Amino acid sequence: MKSLPFDLHGLVLIVLGLIISAVPPLHAETYFIGHLNPDTDSIVAAISAAAYYQGIPARTGKMNKESQYLLKKTHYSAPMLIEDFSNKDVAAVDFNQRTQAPPKFQEGNLVEIIDHHALGVAPLTVDHPIAITIRPWGSTSTIIADMFIQNRKPIDAPLATLLLGGILADTLEFRSPTTTIRDHEVATYLQTTAGIDDVHGFAIELFTAKSDVEDLTAAEILTTDVKVFTINNRRLGFGVAETLSAETILARRDQILKAMADYKQEENLDLLYFCVIDMLYLNSTMLLVGNEEKALAEKTFKSEIADGIMFLPGIVSRKEQFIPMLTKASEESDRKE
Repeated sequence: MKSLPFDLHGLVLIVLGLIISAVPPLHAETYFIGHLNPDTDSIVAAISAAAYYQGIPARTGKMNKESQYLLKKTHYSAPMLIEDFSNKDVAAVDFNQRTQAPPKFQEGNLVEIIDHHALGVAPLTVDHPIAITIRPWGSTSTIIADMFIQNRKPIDAPLATLLLGGILADTLEFRSPTTTIRDHEVATYLQTTAGIDDVHGFAIELFTAKSDVEDLTAAEILTTDVKVFTINNRRLGFGVAETLSAETILARRDQILKAMADYKQEENLDLLYFCVIDMLYLNSTMLLVGNEEKALAEKTFKSEIADGIMFLPGIVSRKEQFIPMLTKASEESDRKE
């Protein structure tokens, strides 16, 4: 076969380039969505994954004050609030369980999962192959930043600041047991790109914003960051409030316990736990609303309960500590019965 003249060959390449550039990116019409009651990592993951794929960042609930502060600092708009998933391509970021998806989520067309949590007993399922990226790192923000780095996609200063904020929030400034070497490596790259000299000061800014609960009701404090898990065929809700001033929240203990009883009934939960996590001293205070919760907590953590409260030094991670420990104790109890 004769080769094309140089000028015609160049023309063909130009035409092909124009055709390819006219085709929308693979995920251009995809909505990138975090879990119910989105935390900062979910919000950051939705925005940054949408930026990576040129898709649409979305959320399924109200943002907490930490997320609001970070978006204001980086001049990003809040992801759009979405409830109707019909006829939409959706990508799940920062979750992979049906129990943490919004109602009717699977009426949409799931095209991808990007997450850092374990595959539990109620994973999202589809009837077609999809892209799944799960890494055992401290945040989904770390995973998406790594995607940018590995594929040499540019990260500007605002995006680097946003991603660094997501990592700091989900790893409790690298002090959570979920933190990995890769979180540190990626964060260092982002810090340089963002031009941030004082990472600790940045983290304190985020944590201070999250700790502001003065205008929140007890129900809002409870549900700002609550996830539902399936443990031994039982629906277990687990809420956390990460704060620099645990005493402010614990002063409203009675109100929160009442809110817990109401929420447990409304959501048809078998068990419900709520932990106030002190981000400075890395300990937790667990509020226990029912006798079954108290019995399982005593078996799990081997600690005393006083006035519906259990103090747990050194235990701060729902993903790495609370849920695996409660699951193991529950399974052991069921085997003995």
